[in-house]
Amino acid sequence: MNSKKKEKGQSIIEFIVAVGIMLIVAGSGALSVLGALSANKQAKDHIQASAYAQEGLEAIRAVRNNSWDALENGNHGLTNTQGYWELSGNSDSQGKYTRVITIEDATIEEELQMDTKLITSRVTWNSTPTRQGNVEFTTYLTKWQTVRAFVPGSLTIGTCEDFCQTMDYNSGICRSHPGQCSVNFPYANQFCTQGPSQDTCCCIN
Repeated sequence: MNSKKKEKGQSIIEFIVAVGIMLIVAGSGALSVLGALSANKQAKDHIQASAYAQEGLEAIRAVRNNSWDALENGNHGLTNTQGYWELSGNSDSQGKYTRVITIEDATIEEELQMDTKLITSRVTWNSTPTRQGNVEFTTYLTKWQTVRAFVPGSLTIGTCEDFCQTMDYNSGICRSHPGQCSVNFPYANQFCTQGPSQDTCCCIN
C-alpha cells in the first residue's frame, strides 16, 4: 500500500517537473519569436526612415535649383503642396516619422566655403515607448550657377579637372552627388557648372 502511494507521489512530481520544463521551453520559444518580430519591425522602420531622409536631400536639391537664396541656415521642414518642394516650418512629418532639414554654411578645416551649404536630413521616430530611432544623411550643395576661377593660394583654375590635378590627382569629373565620388572637395564643386545633375567635382587617381 505504501509502495503504491510512493509511486503515485513520484508520478505527480514527475508530471509537475515535465509541465515545468514544457512551460520553460514554450516561454523561450515565445520570447525568440517576439524578439524576431521586434527585430524585423525595427529593420522595416529603419528602411522607411532612410527613404524619407533621402527624399529630404533630393527635395533640398530641388529647392536649390529653384532658388539658391531660399537655402537659409537653420532647421526646416519641407512641403510639396504647390507641386514643387519648398521649405516650411521647422520640421515635417509622415506618419510616425519626423524629418528635420538642417542647413549650414560649409567649412573645411575651419575655412568657410563660399556658395556652399552643408545639408543634413535627419529623421526620428519612436521605435519603442522608451526608445527613439533616428537616421541622418548629409550632403554638400553649391550655387552651381556661380562661376569662379581662382582657388586661394593656387594657380588660376577653370575646371574640376584643373582643380583635382593641382591637388595631385590624375583627373577630375563632374557628377551628380558626393556619393559617386571616391574623393570630393566641396570647394571644387564651384567648377561644375553644367547644371544640378553635374554639380559635384570628383577627383580620380
